[in-house]
Amino acid sequence: MSGKYSVDIIVKDGVVVYNRAELAAILKHFEGNVTVTVQQKKKAPSLPMYGYYFGVCVPIVKKCFFDTGTVLSNEATHEVLKNMFLSEPVLSSGNEVGWRSLHLNEVSRERVSVFIDEVKAWTYDTFGVSIPEPGEQIKLDLT
Repeated sequence: MSGKYSVDIIVKDGVVVYNRAELAAILKHFEGNVTVTVQQKKKAPSLPMYGYYFGVCVPIVKKCFFDTGTVLSNEATHEVLKNMFLSEPVLSSGNEVGWRSLHLNEVSRERVSVFIDEVKAWTYDTFGVSIPEPGEQIKLDLT
């Protein structure tokens, strides 16, 4: 068995609370040396953050692409933006560096906020279009 697995734990006053059966079920599939990584749990992006990104940012960038002759769906626009601003290097078996786009639910709320800011800055620099702040009222013709 290979891959990444996680078990949520709580640490309070130096005492670790976790589901021992869940951890045992994962570990029984391994033999030999195993690395255990402990990291602070990330705050997931909020629903309003998703709504702002998919409801405001993506449609505006999609319209910018359309205005320059490139027709993309919302999903394709999102993939382009992820490839540009939300990817990480990976090393292939041939020791070549490639890139893997991350999913929004893989990163912290803070990282999604940075991603959105990068999308907004790029949209302004590339197309001269300002994406409004959350809650800012605009009128936009998306046809």
